[in-house]
Amino acid sequence: MVELAVVVTIIGVLVVAALPRYQFAIERARATQAFSTLAQLQASQERYSIENGMYARTLRALDLEGSLPLGFRLSSHDSGNWETGYRIVLRREGATNGFGRYTIVWSQDGFLIGPSTIPDSLLPRGYHRKILLETQGETLSSR
Repeated sequence: MVELAVVVTIIGVLVVAALPRYQFAIERARATQAFSTLAQLQASQERYSIENGMYARTLRALDLEGSLPLGFRLSSHDSGNWETGYRIVLRREGATNGFGRYTIVWSQDGFLIGPSTIPDSLLPRGYHRKILLETQGETLSSR
């Protein structure tokens, strides 16, 4: 009986130690899926713009309605001039494994780090805050 209690205790300790890493991996996968979806949306917007002379005002026009990643909602899809650009904001909703709600902002030029609130630790590989800020004309001190 003592051996069984020791085994159950060891399994419990391992689960408690592994759970935060598992939750982080799940959240990072969801963020990466959101980036992938937004990159696909950007490509669809470019095709639409070439064919119609302006960017699509709705996801329905791109046949992408309902294709948002699990746990994200479209917070805004707007433009000052649909012929020259657009801006899409995805907001992470619901349980976020301790990261809280965050946003991912995308435009015709791709990911916009400045207005996005996604934690650095969730940025997919290849996206580095310092490099993105420098290429987008911002500095770390201006945030």
